Amino acid sequence: MPRLTERARVLRSLKVMKQLEEVDELLLSVNGGLQLVDNSPDSSAAESDTDMDTDADTDSEDSGSSIDSDNESSNSDSEMFVLQTGAQCNWGGLYDQLSQLRYWEDRENPRLVYMNRTHTVEQWFEQRCSETPAIFRAHFRMSRDSFEALLNAIEDHPVFYNQSRTKQTPVRYQLAVFLYCFGSNSSQLLCASVTGVGEGSVRNYTSRCITAILSLRDTYIRCPTQEEKAVMKQQIFAASMETFSGCVGFVGGTFITLSYAPLEDWWFSHNQESSYAPNSLVVCNDRRRITYLRTGDISAVPDARVFASSQLHLFADRFFDEGEYLIGDSAYTLTDYMVTPFKEPVPSRYHNAFNAMLSSQHIVIEDVFGLIKARFPSVTNVSIRIEGTESHRAVVRWFETACVLHNFLLDTDDGEWDNDDDRALANIHQEKVKKAKAIIEQQEDLLPGDEAAGVRLRGALLKLFIENVDENDLELL
Repeated sequence: MPRLTERARVLRSLKVMKQLEEVDELLLSVNGGLQLVDNSPDSSAAESDTDMDTDADTDSEDSGSSIDSDNESSNSDSEMFVLQTGAQCNWGGLYDQLSQLRYWEDRENPRLVYMNRTHTVEQWFEQRCSETPAIFRAHFRMSRDSFEALLNAIEDHPVFYNQSRTKQTPVRYQLAVFLYCFGSNSSQLLCASVTGVGEGSVRNYTSRCITAILSLRDTYIRCPTQEEKAVMKQQIFAASMETFSGCVGFVGGTFITLSYAPLEDWWFSHNQESSYAPNSLVVCNDRRRITYLRTGDISAVPDARVFASSQLHLFADRFFDEGEYLIGDSAYTLTDYMVTPFKEPVPSRYHNAFNAMLSSQHIVIEDVFGLIKARFPSVTNVSIRIEGTESHRAVVRWFETACVLHNFLLDTDDGEWDNDDDRALANIHQEKVKKAKAIIEQQEDLLPGDEAAGVRLRGALLKLFIENVDENDLELL
């Protein structure tokens, strides 16, 4: 047992405990433990001098084992150390030897790997450019014009330039590789094989492009100006049978599903759909443009608490003027700046029709989630394992990048995504999210808020709705 404890100390200090877990049973089955033996030429010479000083009886008894030892040495001349069974293990020597190793597995010759590739990234990208616009769009999740516009927006970012003598791959190809990986659920290894680069290059290109794209975040994700608010309120008012005159956005939440369980506190990210996913709060306008984004809360927290922790709630007077409000679903607390539907059972058919009208307007936030997940399926299965603050931030940046690109593509008139298969998969994911959130809401009471002011606001809107709706519209709703 002491030897195993020492082994654990050595392996933990090397941070390779998980890589060597598979050999635990083998180590436990070795009698007497493992001993690190120096097999260098100098050590062999010293041992031979020592053997000459021993008596003849000892030499004769050990002659057979010496022959075996010589044979073993001849088969491993290139090895400086070998592990043998012995009474005591030299774990300190094992630490010194292992700490000098950079790679734990034999590496293939990088030059041979490069020579075995069937194409380069330049050839791959040029081939995609020579094909139809539909194929280009399927690979890079946007049109050629949008690709060029995005390239122009990020190509001067400092992340693409360094002081090394070896220049980076042109930004055009880095962006192409990133968009291909970001728009698929493929592994980095498969993306590397398809695009003609190394797996490490895929990681580097992805990290650089995300950094460059997120530098545009404040430009493309921001609160609307007073002029934009006025236009939005008029459009929503007209679309809601002249009911919601002060609506300045629609709020909703979704999950960023992870491929792997977090290493620490995984239960906070586990939801009722047996997946692991941080939470995200999004506000959009009637044109599906994201105006506010909060990402990274644990999925076990209901939407009402996420909103209560957001800047929108803590500093509501900065975001809402008198009479302005958001429209949310039943997961949110009714306040003077948050309108939610009436709880079931509703007292009259007018209340039911009001709920239907509110939901028909609120559906725009679900469209936003559907568009993002259909265009960039990787956000429904993020292959980043959360191990700490840095990896958690990487997951947040992944989803934020998708939201920035969503708004960017709206500005380039490339906001639609009509691939039926992608939309179907996105809808399935969003339905799972809604089911999991519904269970969380049932287990959590709504946060206390200014319900009296919220009730008055919703009552006034209901009265206005009843005045404007006729019997035919009521039946349709």
